[in-house]
Amino acid sequence: MSQTQNVNLLQPHLTARSGGELRVLGIARISTEHQDSRSLEDQEALYRRYLDAHYGGPYELRMITGRGSGEIVARADYLEAWDAVETQRLDLVISEDLARISRRAIAIQFCEHCEDKGTRLITINDGLDTGRTEWRMLAGFASIRHELSNTDTSNRIRRTQRNRFDNGGMVQFTQYGYIKPVEAETDAELAKDPKAEAVYDEIFSMLDVGVSYCEIADKLIAQGIPTGYYCRSEKWTGKMIARLIHNPIVKGQRVRNRRKSQRVNSTGLRRSVRSPANEVVTRACPHLAFIEPERYDRIIRKVDERNAHYRRKLIDGIDSRAGKPKKRSDWPGQHLTCGVCGRVLHFGGNGIKGHLMCSGAFNYLCWNVISVDAETARRRIVPMIHDAISNLEDFDQVFLEEIRSQAVRLGVKHEQELVELDHRISTNAREISNVLAAIRSSESSKALVDDLKQLERVKDELTERQTLLKADSDGPLLIPESAKLRAQALESLKSLSVDSQEFARLLRQWITGIVVHPVRLVDGRRGGQRAEFTLNLAHLLPRGSRLKDCMEGALTRRIVVDLFDYPQFEVHRREIIALRSQGVKQRDVAKQLGIHQPDVQRAELIQRKMDDLGVDDAYASIRWPPSSDTRWRRHHHPRFRFEPLAEYPIPLLRE
Repeated sequence: MSQTQNVNLLQPHLTARSGGELRVLGIARISTEHQDSRSLEDQEALYRRYLDAHYGGPYELRMITGRGSGEIVARADYLEAWDAVETQRLDLVISEDLARISRRAIAIQFCEHCEDKGTRLITINDGLDTGRTEWRMLAGFASIRHELSNTDTSNRIRRTQRNRFDNGGMVQFTQYGYIKPVEAETDAELAKDPKAEAVYDEIFSMLDVGVSYCEIADKLIAQGIPTGYYCRSEKWTGKMIARLIHNPIVKGQRVRNRRKSQRVNSTGLRRSVRSPANEVVTRACPHLAFIEPERYDRIIRKVDERNAHYRRKLIDGIDSRAGKPKKRSDWPGQHLTCGVCGRVLHFGGNGIKGHLMCSGAFNYLCWNVISVDAETARRRIVPMIHDAISNLEDFDQVFLEEIRSQAVRLGVKHEQELVELDHRISTNAREISNVLAAIRSSESSKALVDDLKQLERVKDELTERQTLLKADSDGPLLIPESAKLRAQALESLKSLSVDSQEFARLLRQWITGIVVHPVRLVDGRRGGQRAEFTLNLAHLLPRGSRLKDCMEGALTRRIVVDLFDYPQFEVHRREIIALRSQGVKQRDVAKQLGIHQPDVQRAELIQRKMDDLGVDDAYASIRWPPSSDTRWRRHHHPRFRFEPLAEYPIPLLRE
């Protein structure tokens, strides 16, 4: 808070909503981590001097500071400022210039947001003041000026870097086989490692005869060849080999600007795209060549043609996945967890489109190589969820009385928690007042500002919890009928497509996670993956209510489902055994059920094996890769090492 002489030079005058202190929000931002963080404190000092010079009353300045590009829409400090204006408690938002808040049309939207909420916005360097009628024109000019300045700076940096590259500079990171002195500034100072001559020659010789990237990586590992000084991984992979050989420096040619960053206007973030041919620059460095240019071009062309069929096929010349986030997977993608190592299953299992496989198996860290067909998983899991919901039993009187008694006990606990929350909120308010007093009485420090932000976050959490408890305790306890819950859940499922993101979000609320583990028939023949998960319909109840805590057990179902289609003999096994026990011949059983006689024989064999083992399930868990099944070969690979996640309890042990 500050008190200066009684002057108010701004037209129109600054006024406080409540007639007391002027509530001011200051926005400060620096673009990168390389900028001096003291610039944020300098911006705050500028705002205080401006207020002292142009406002004659007491004011309270709250700062929102951030670090990041002003082009990014979902920046945390920008969203925090937007929400602060939304409360309609602020009198003024002040910033050094409009670009500190945001860039492009987003900055103008923020100005309009302030106007809608009755909050005045002033940017000092732009002369922008939403209290004046001409602010829209000034905001438009300021936004254009900042955008042009940003573009000009970017072009100037690119021109400088290109000129340095043309003169042999811009030597940053080198790959395996090159020696870069610490003080090196040009490519003339780079040298080839004599030990790498034979390695590169062997790599290209193997590529010429059709050896794969992964095989080359395995051979380099076996020979103890290091990956390179600047490489983060100490172990060669197929992808690393592909990057290594496709760098033209191997034939004595440096290349720059093959890719550039392009802004995504909807988010403000940037993505890497291929540069136009006229922007790619090259520089000949014959002293860095390991392979003759003619031989290099011939082998690279041969390898690319050999691997072309592995790439995504274009549809009308367009990549159907271009511009789409890789993580935005259709359900059950990103939702299945390997029951052997604890890792997530990824699409692309065994090279089959639409199949998921343990990500650990991709990297030779898990032996669970059985893939799951996503379409089959949807077809088998969703009906199980429907059945679990449809079979939700009605609540009898004894259960209802138990729920009411639990709610009463929980209500007493909530009352005690409310008392404790009142005390914590009061303590939090005093701590905030103390920090504000410390900021006002001395020069603001980053530590005090961080403390204030943390205390305000705690205040919001405590207030939200208090609001939930009060809302839950004020009204009567209304236990919903199970029929209404069933109808609500089924309607939610029916209204969504199983391949939509909304469906995936809904199931992530109801199902915490799906664990899959391999199973096979008791006679040792093939099986697939079995899924286990808990369906929790308590999420249909209001958030934070006593009912959700009391009824969670009654609305929870444990579901086990096989993510593969059963063979004919297993589908009809019980019918086959029943008919055979009545003396019906095998051929007559097959004819009656519309199956083949070998299926009847196989069903009887499975049943005898189950009886010998004393089990009622035709499928048993696989505890270690069976040697009799040719599909389980990943654990024989030289690169394989079983490394389950440290925090994941391993239920499956080696036989």
